[in-house]
Amino acid sequence: MSVELAPYDPAALLRTDEDIRAHLTDALNDDNPSVFVIALGDVVRIRGIENVARQSGLDLQRLQAVLSTHGNPQWEKIHRILKSLDIHLQAAA
Repeated sequence: MSVELAPYDPAALLRTDEDIRAHLTDALNDDNPSVFVIALGDVVRIRGIENVARQSGLDLQRLQAVLSTHGNPQWEKIHRILKSLDIHLQAAA
């Protein structure tokens, strides 16, 4: 008997703003900073990559490079993406 597994796509579970907030918060708390970039990419995909590219002022190729697992994103570009998504990070002590 074989079991067929479907690919896991966390973006499929992001249905509400609360889901997105929890997803990004969990990723931000991970010790590996790449996890946050991957989670941000999930949000960008559900919001529409072309739309986010236009609103952030990044061309589509640059946006994809920033969110790539091989990329080394600069804070300025991450900030532009977050702003275009109307996502605000908060620091807490």
